[in-house]
Amino acid sequence: MEVDAASHGGKDEMVEISKKTLLSGLISKKRVFVIDEAHAITSSGGQAFLKTLEEPKEDVIFILCTTDPEKLLITNRSRCLEFTLRYPNTDEISDFVVATFKKLEKNISKNLALLIASNIERGLGVRGLVNTISIISSISENEIIEETVNLVMKIEDNK
Repeated sequence: MEVDAASHGGKDEMVEISKKTLLSGLISKKRVFVIDEAHAITSSGGQAFLKTLEEPKEDVIFILCTTDPEKLLITNRSRCLEFTLRYPNTDEISDFVVATFKKLEKNISKNLALLIASNIERGLGVRGLVNTISIISSISENEIIEETVNLVMKIEDNK
């Protein structure tokens, strides 16, 4: 379940989330609640949510996402394990591209993987990168060629 705390971070909404954790899962063994913009949870909402966050049911996982963790209530924040995420650099993306094509049994040069990594639209994230790799793979034989990469990624050929 995904909750946008920017528009649903008040006391009533957080009490409702707490109630939903008491229901048993029907489809899977774990239930995951992703609370986006968690810094927007109001003070009263954070207080209402504290007990649930402290002692969740065994099958419940909370993921609180925020760009401003300092704005979370300290009592809520202290009950969380924090991960700081960052964008991968071009070399890391390139290595991922090479490894992914290898799993697809396709060959790609390091230079072409760097070309993809340098031109991928970062705002689309991993999903956009995987989609691009999928398209390139679907119209390529065993060897990925520059013309295909240029076509799919709309890169002007400078030759």
